[in-house]
Amino acid sequence: MVPSGGGCPFSFSRWANAACLIAARTHDGPKCDVQLTVGAATKNVTDQTCGVPVRDRGVAYDDTSTILAVISCTTVAVRLAFKLIATRSLSSDDYVVLVLVLIAMPSVVITHYGTAPNGVGRDIWTLTPKQITDFLFYFYIMAILYFVQVMMVKLSLLLFYLRIFPGQAVRRVLWGTLIFTVLFGFVFLILAIFQCSPVSFFWTHWDGEHSGKCQDLNAIAWANAGISIALDVWMLAIPLAQLKGLNLHWKKKIGVALMFCVGTLYVIYSSPLPVFPTIGNLTAISLLSPA
Repeated sequence: MVPSGGGCPFSFSRWANAACLIAARTHDGPKCDVQLTVGAATKNVTDQTCGVPVRDRGVAYDDTSTILAVISCTTVAVRLAFKLIATRSLSSDDYVVLVLVLIAMPSVVITHYGTAPNGVGRDIWTLTPKQITDFLFYFYIMAILYFVQVMMVKLSLLLFYLRIFPGQAVRRVLWGTLIFTVLFGFVFLILAIFQCSPVSFFWTHWDGEHSGKCQDLNAIAWANAGISIALDVWMLAIPLAQLKGLNLHWKKKIGVALMFCVGTLYVIYSSPLPVFPTIGNLTAISLLSPA
């Protein structure tokens, strides 16, 4: 399988397809994951022989995660300190933001000590089987934390709206949206935890040597992203609908509207459409998903 004489005609995709075809003909069903394990090892040896540069974006990913975490924590600390000095009290949305930071910190730690050392941002064929399993285990935990964090961000905004909008009609709408957000977050949290049976099948299924079943993980991810973005748009419409009743100059109203738009668009942009890979170059793909 490894070329000699300096030539590099190896095609990983062709080998993988051939492996699946052979498996389909010689077993009760195709075991492409097992064949892909062998193919990945062959691909790694071939790349080394051909002098192909190793792609590794894990360090940049880890550094970016750490830097953004420091900036976020510093911003939250300044906000809470100012509130305590100015008003000597914290509101409900402040407490939710504080809890959100505490929940987000494990994600940074897992990124640094879990996913980064086990291959995030690298081609899967450069990893050992243990690294792939460990990576999927940490990815599973990160997915659970992600769903909780998305819910907490929305709750903090809704509680902030409840604090600044006194009208009874809008408050009923906000409370209804808040209840829906909690239910939405809880449902997807349960789906994330129990998406595979047994639970460990999420991080062991890739080798084809374990028994179990999983829900359609991509369907769960797309459903979560779709509902989340629709909810963000709804949460943007609520404060914008209240601007006309504010006793402000039209220039200030535009400024307030832009503030809400920028904040909400950031939330939408930070809610990407994650893809839960099964086999293939999953560690490189996951770099495109949130951490």
